[in-house]
Amino acid sequence: MPLMEVTLERGLSGEAKAALRRDLCRDMAELVGLDPSFIAVLFKELPEGGTHGHGSFTEVYLSEGRDLEFKGRLMRFVCEDICRHTALDGGQVSVIIHDIRRGSVAVSGHVVNRGGTAAETVIRERGETVYRAADGRKD
Repeated sequence: MPLMEVTLERGLSGEAKAALRRDLCRDMAELVGLDPSFIAVLFKELPEGGTHGHGSFTEVYLSEGRDLEFKGRLMRFVCEDICRHTALDGGQVSVIIHDIRRGSVAVSGHVVNRGGTAAETVIRERGETVYRAADGRKD
């Protein structure tokens, strides 16, 4: 289950955060081929000047194994979405991807990213089909 943690200086309205969250979830869901409800976006706010003029930092946590093309697309849409909903330009938007090792995510005390992403495991346990948007393959 991808997690995005967006750090901005204080001041973005609740409506703007909701719109940014909606767009980030939609774009991530499209990229990984999952329902947007499997994507989490958290916001951290710093006092004015807290980013020292850098604007925003977004940390993305997802299961390891994504190639550079995938990561490039992810970084581009995060930057575009943040710029669209804030007064920041692309040079003020930093994206950091954390590759989470297999076996490092649990839900209800059970490891869920043994042989794929955490969201894929949850979907399989529900008896649903996993669809991978990147290659059109169904598991």
